[in-house]
Amino acid sequence: IGAFSGLVWLVKRAASKNAGLPKTGLERPILVFLIGAAVSVAFSPLPRLGLEKLAWFGFAAILLYLLIDLFTSPDYRDGLRTALLLATATTLFAALLETYIIYLSWWERAGSQSLMPPFQVRFISLLWHSNIFAAAMNLVAPLALVMFLRASRRAMRVLSATWLVMYAFALPFSSSRGGWLGAAGWVGALILFWLVEGGRWKSCLVFLKQRWTVFVPAGLAFVVVGGWAAARFYQVFAGSHPSHGSAVNLNRESIWGVALEVWKSSPWLGSGAGQLGFGLMQTGQRFPSGWTPFYAHSTPLQILGETGLAGFLPFLVLSITALWLFVRRYPRTQPADRLWFAASLAALVG
Repeated sequence: IGAFSGLVWLVKRAASKNAGLPKTGLERPILVFLIGAAVSVAFSPLPRLGLEKLAWFGFAAILLYLLIDLFTSPDYRDGLRTALLLATATTLFAALLETYIIYLSWWERAGSQSLMPPFQVRFISLLWHSNIFAAAMNLVAPLALVMFLRASRRAMRVLSATWLVMYAFALPFSSSRGGWLGAAGWVGALILFWLVEGGRWKSCLVFLKQRWTVFVPAGLAFVVVGGWAAARFYQVFAGSHPSHGSAVNLNRESIWGVALEVWKSSPWLGSGAGQLGFGLMQTGQRFPSGWTPFYAHSTPLQILGETGLAGFLPFLVLSITALWLFVRRYPRTQPADRLWFAASLAALVG
């Protein structure tokens, strides 16, 4: 719906204002990636199965230009931010309600003495999968935080505060990759921006040098303890897949390995957009747990396996170009808009 509305908007904009697409610097990388994906579909064994995924790539490109056009317009910018918060707040509330009902049902069946289910219940919500849900929420979370800090109207502060509270409650029930690591990514990006803006990192460096006798041992202890905690976290969450039932000998490395085998069978064009799951099913006997995944559990490997190098290399160039454009344009941003700029970059990082 958003992509269709965006297409109508861009056509109307071209007719009334005699203006083409907003200039982003990403036009060529996006076009080359779409061409690579289309070539992969055209030469795949079952092209019809890849048409939906190819359409989604096109929808995403149209939606990107719609949002860029609205965000860069002073007449629509504030309204778009409010609309994003209202729309995603509905999804957040639905996810929390669903999670509450699932856990309540568990306690009713297992008895009030039971503490928690034997595995973490991850919600599906309105976006079909917890990773998709978390990715969408992490795109909006930095904007909600900045709106809470910057909004002059009390209603906007209440809306953004409510959104952030629901987001905090939903985060533990999302996913390890899209949710937890994504949240750490956008928070880290905002902290990095805070250090860079105004040269605060220099003051922090001077402060650390003045108290090096305290911070050096504390830093070493943090590295040791943090390294041990990270290793344990990897063993528990990355080394197995408890949310998929039987997790015996099933981990992400085994899924990635089979995804690479599927890609190696057609390195230039891949298995075809939307068809990697069928390739994984054909090699399902390699998964000792008896559970066959339908996707690579890695966005880069998913694109590599589906579109081959014809789509993966443009995807890599597109990602690097987008990051480079952000870094290059930040110094030219007006001081009043820099925090919003940083929130947008943090959203993409998340």
